[in-house]
Amino acid sequence: MKFSRRLMLQALAATAAGTAVSRSFATPTPLTTWAPASGWGTFGAPRRVLEIFLRGGASQWGAFWYDATLGAATGDTTLSTVTDWPTITNGIVPPSNFWQGYQLGRAAAPALRYVSNGLGVNRFLGQHMRVIRVRHELLPHEAAIPYTATGTTLGRTHMSGLGAAIWRRADEQEGPLGVRSLVFQSGSESGDDLAARYAAMCGNHGPEFIPPIITLGDPAFYNALPRTNLTTSDALKGFYRDRYEDRLRFTPAGGGAPFVVRSDGFSAYNASLNTALNHHQALHSLLAPYAADLFPDPLTFVPDYHTQSLPRHAVEAAISLLSTTDVRHVAVIDGGVESHYDTHKGAAARTPAFIQNGNIWSTLDALADNLNTILDNGIAVLLHSEFGRIEETANDGTEHHMKGYVNAVISDLITSPGFTGDIDPVIPSRATFAGGALDGLSPTDTHAAVAQLAGIEPWQTDMFDDDQDLASLPGADEAYELLGVL
Repeated sequence: MKFSRRLMLQALAATAAGTAVSRSFATPTPLTTWAPASGWGTFGAPRRVLEIFLRGGASQWGAFWYDATLGAATGDTTLSTVTDWPTITNGIVPPSNFWQGYQLGRAAAPALRYVSNGLGVNRFLGQHMRVIRVRHELLPHEAAIPYTATGTTLGRTHMSGLGAAIWRRADEQEGPLGVRSLVFQSGSESGDDLAARYAAMCGNHGPEFIPPIITLGDPAFYNALPRTNLTTSDALKGFYRDRYEDRLRFTPAGGGAPFVVRSDGFSAYNASLNTALNHHQALHSLLAPYAADLFPDPLTFVPDYHTQSLPRHAVEAAISLLSTTDVRHVAVIDGGVESHYDTHKGAAARTPAFIQNGNIWSTLDALADNLNTILDNGIAVLLHSEFGRIEETANDGTEHHMKGYVNAVISDLITSPGFTGDIDPVIPSRATFAGGALDGLSPTDTHAAVAQLAGIEPWQTDMFDDDQDLASLPGADEAYELLGVL
């Protein structure tokens, strides 16, 4: 049949009502929900999730996994208490302290800082924190980022960030209430783009649940959100997007349901178009109170570690959104204050130890400044990275270290703080794993535990049911095993 203008208009009219939502080939089964045996406590609801991805590979040695026997390789032992630490903290030299039987480095000091709740009770983040020792085998950033950002390895069609799952669960339980998940991207390197894209993956949940990626630092993005005079062509944009998707549809030769093959290019295009068509006005309204901090003039904005930076402002805005709006999940792609965590060869203006410890201290300081809001509003915090880093040769940068590093989870539901995972504490840099039930925990285990805090049973279709081979505790109650949540 010859394609004509009339046929095109008919097709556009048939799809106009749903132009912002890509077609899917099957209606997913509603997500099974989960709650601990003791119920959800004070709030009576699943926890909202602040996910902070320390992009580039955060060195754990000077912070959550301090090892004095390694000397300079721990990171913070090389930093001057006269010049370096006062520059990071604006004058204070943070202490290194013991916590739950282990020493934490100076970069982790904000996690142990007492904050008054205004009712005569002092508390600190470490009272509700589990540090989880994890490992994997993926050396390149390009493979490690997808796995650690989603808990699922490349090539699996259900690969999804936590945001899409949490958004979908919230809509299934409460009905659609607009934007439920956001990704704040604070860095502009290719690795930051990659991490943001995978944090926004929707897997089998449906493209309507793709979290909008908000690129920070440039006012042009925010100023364009109202899309003045740009909506008249939305139906045409949706038509061509659907044609693009059709070209990616594959029907198995032996039968079976057709599916859309994975395409990074299409995923990025589809997510940005969904943002423009579906959420532009809602996003503009959500971001308006934080626009000055999230989208400063790049020509005049000068970041520092203790007062202002894009990661700090992103964390602050995320906590505010999670505690005052219908948003249930925010992923902050933390690209560092002055430089990201990818500290090979000491290429940046400052030393790798300064960058690593300064970035981690700054992010934890932002969390400590908002401790009461986090705990009093049922916000669970996940701190993770694509892998750890280790300084193999003094003053020569750092290298990837996937064999043993840490994730950290903070939540009011965690009442027995401490370390989880049986990595040898004597020489952790070489990640000699001791025997035990929690030997060799994986990013999949961590994602499953956080999904449970968000009210989602992790071992089900569309979640991690097909990823049990990646987990140390497949099918287990991960919230209990990793976080001690009953």
